[in-house]
Amino acid sequence: MLPSFIKLPESPKKLSADRSSASTTKDPESYFALLPLNATVISNINKKCCAHFEILWLLEGTCTVAAGKKRYTIEANRLCCLAPTRGRKIHAAGEVRGYYLCFAPEFFLLSDDKLDFSFFVGQYVGAKTISLFGIGDDHRQKMETIVRNMKKELQRGSNHSPAILKSFMKIFMIYLSRHNALLSGESGAENELVQKFMALVKKQFVTKKLVSDYAMDLSVTPNYLNKIIKQVTGNPASFHIQQQIILEAKKQAIYSYASMKQVAFSLGFESYTHFSKFFKMKSGMNFTCYKNTLARP
Repeated sequence: MLPSFIKLPESPKKLSADRSSASTTKDPESYFALLPLNATVISNINKKCCAHFEILWLLEGTCTVAAGKKRYTIEANRLCCLAPTRGRKIHAAGEVRGYYLCFAPEFFLLSDDKLDFSFFVGQYVGAKTISLFGIGDDHRQKMETIVRNMKKELQRGSNHSPAILKSFMKIFMIYLSRHNALLSGESGAENELVQKFMALVKKQFVTKKLVSDYAMDLSVTPNYLNKIIKQVTGNPASFHIQQQIILEAKKQAIYSYASMKQVAFSLGFESYTHFSKFFKMKSGMNFTCYKNTLARP
């Protein structure tokens, strides 16, 4: 059985808690799931390429996570964060127990309080394919209480559930980033280059859309920048530039009544037809269809 999801609000003005499955929704990017982590769940989630961010928190047992050339062993009291990537595989070495969460970038983008998704994902997940944390005993109980509260809220299922879940996730992520040790990830000059690149993309994606622009700013060649970015994150530099553009376009679709032409120009596209093709190619649906899924009163 694949994960069961709760549907997030289709707009900041209209909350819903429509329960469905990822295989039947037209917009799988707007779902959040929480499951007990065991060998059966691991076997099932391996059958599907996940376009969501994933968190595996192992309480008991051992499992391995592989994405591209990266491979890590997760032991008890370890938490693994996975950015969306192709070909990721999770293997349980015997019986395991823990929690599995997955969610899309839109999970926080759709938040009523416009929570900045980058404070966690940009620092620990968005710039790496796999990040591994050690969970201290003094914080495990508090974090597990948060997860249990999320599980109860999912079971309760009310119009307020999406907003409550986002609040719980925000607290969970703050605990994770402040009070636990990051055990994996590149260090030194390569990691510094990736962090600088990601920061520049966030600030300059409207005016700079070519890898060569960022390579010049960082005083490296485009080929070298691409090599390091792909080595650390699992995706080339161009992917991160494009994803930032798409995320901002979706944000404008959610929070404004701007036309596609207005959004295109605000994002630095000289032609709105070019933007329309770009959006459809990178998000899987055209901008008008995406905006129509955001039911406004």
